[in-house]
Amino acid sequence: MKKTLAILSSAAFITAIAGGAFAQETLNVPVDAPRNAAEIGIGLGYSQPTGNLTNGGSDISDIARAGGEVNAEVGYRIDARWLVGLYGGYGQYHAPGGTSHDIVNSANAGVQAQYHIMPFNVADPWVSLGVGYRGFFNTPQGTPTSAWHGLQLARVRVGADYRVSETVAMGPVVGMDLTMFTSEHIPGNPNTVEAVGGNNLTVTPFFFAGLQGKFDIGEERERSDKMVALQY
Repeated sequence: MKKTLAILSSAAFITAIAGGAFAQETLNVPVDAPRNAAEIGIGLGYSQPTGNLTNGGSDISDIARAGGEVNAEVGYRIDARWLVGLYGGYGQYHAPGGTSHDIVNSANAGVQAQYHIMPFNVADPWVSLGVGYRGFFNTPQGTPTSAWHGLQLARVRVGADYRVSETVAMGPVVGMDLTMFTSEHIPGNPNTVEAVGGNNLTVTPFFFAGLQGKFDIGEERERSDKMVALQY
């Protein structure tokens, strides 16, 4: 057994060294970056709301627990580093103690700017900041819908694009948005909206982690001799 473990450990060590060398060689390969391009992004991952819906009001975990969210983005890549555009997302969350039919839904949309840190590398880290709208809808089975509407004061995403071809990139993304809910639809009366005002306003965080794919359309290519080498 000890001999087997030693052999496996040695093999793993050699594989790790070889893999690291391959990764360094691969990730340091310079690539051309898109510019004057339309860019479409599709992301899917884990989403977690936390905090209160209103100041001193219901804890959001009493209504919704962890769930999943799908995101879509459409933007214009001005140059190698900057993108501006629109985003949208739809999420579903588990209701505490509910059945599979008791799903809490959320939708968000807005505008964003995205900055690419190493656009001429195969692996390109980026960060984005957006503002927009979020709706939060609770529809327990057999009861009227409660709905909250508010402002996404800040939607922050950090990720890395691994360019698999000239027009396609994939990679991980994590982020958080801060939403301030400002109005509520009263259950049983869908035509009435109650303002959430005064001292009841608070900020509700939503966290996200997942994977995203990006597709460039009709792009030009920009080359740079200032490709940044990744160090290990």
